[in-house]
Amino acid sequence: MPQRNQHYLFVYGSLRRGEPNEIAGLAREAVFISRAFVRGRLYDLGHCPCVALDPLASWITGELYMLASDSLEGIDRLEREVDFHRSQALVHDAAGGAWPCWIYLPPSPPMHRHSIIPGGDWVRYRKIRERRQAESTAVRVAA
Repeated sequence: MPQRNQHYLFVYGSLRRGEPNEIAGLAREAVFISRAFVRGRLYDLGHCPCVALDPLASWITGELYMLASDSLEGIDRLEREVDFHRSQALVHDAAGGAWPCWIYLPPSPPMHRHSIIPGGDWVRYRKIRERRQAESTAVRVAA
């Protein structure tokens, strides 16, 4: 259980380790707890993913952190730039434990406007997408 003014946060996209908005750069005191999962659909918005929570859908991969209220407010400001809001969700850690925590969601699910990310892992998907784009560029340059 977090202490007063401490919160759990599930991150699944650009706030994950090694990503452009890595949480460690935004909230230095954030404590990584575990690789974690939530049920839903993960969509590709191009520059970042978004989640539509659905208890009947497949698992989405992310990370679970504990951080202070003031850091959470700073991340709120960043997420509002892409019109995401903070909401509560139940996530599961790698050992199967359940954690009520915060997650950032779009105002409404994108549904048919964007493609679903197969496998539910933004980092893996982004790396594969970038590799394919680089290969495609190399083929065009060679031709």
